[in-house]
Amino acid sequence: MDDTDWLDESQDAWTDYSSHPDTRLNYANEFDFNLKGWLLKEPDYRFGVMAGYQESRYSFTASGGAYNYTDDETGLTDIGTFPCRRVVIGYKQRFKMPYIGLVGSYRYKRFEFGGSFKYSGWVRASDNDEHYLTNTTFRSNIKNPNFYSVAGNAGYDLMPNVKVYVEGVWNRTSNKKDSMSVNDYGTGETFSIENSSGIESDNFITTAGLQYSF
Repeated sequence: MDDTDWLDESQDAWTDYSSHPDTRLNYANEFDFNLKGWLLKEPDYRFGVMAGYQESRYSFTASGGAYNYTDDETGLTDIGTFPCRRVVIGYKQRFKMPYIGLVGSYRYKRFEFGGSFKYSGWVRASDNDEHYLTNTTFRSNIKNPNFYSVAGNAGYDLMPNVKVYVEGVWNRTSNKKDSMSVNDYGTGETFSIENSSGIESDNFITTAGLQYSF
């Protein structure tokens, strides 16, 4: 995990940065509802449009690593490392998005190939960033970054209603900056900083399985 913060509104460059190679994925889940309308629908191929709603959630725990921080009082750079295996950050992301897209498939004998493209400019992205060593929580809510998704799949019919398949999906939510709220539990101080936080996500998911249709 790389954690970057812009805590000084007067400068464009980041003020705090840390890197944590020892990062564990606690969970990643997603649900997707959509409706499809076919522009072409033949026995061997189909092509159409779709509209839907998708939510994705991720949770990570980062341990150890190195940091490059800016001291709030002196403005001087503070560079160092965290103890190995010491839990430093707990980080969660959540993405909510309506989307539009294209979808198609082609069949040749027992083989079937398909693909889809999804786009959204109406994403609501949020995160919760727990810094355990300083007992501080950072929260961000970002409106309207861009989301892109490309998926491809291939299947083979074992029986009329049963097929084995593989699928690959690439998803990207572009970076956009917005305000961030800070809660320092040690001092009891709570404040907000404009244009100080950014959220983005880039992932590739592969799936293999057995599908039964009824």
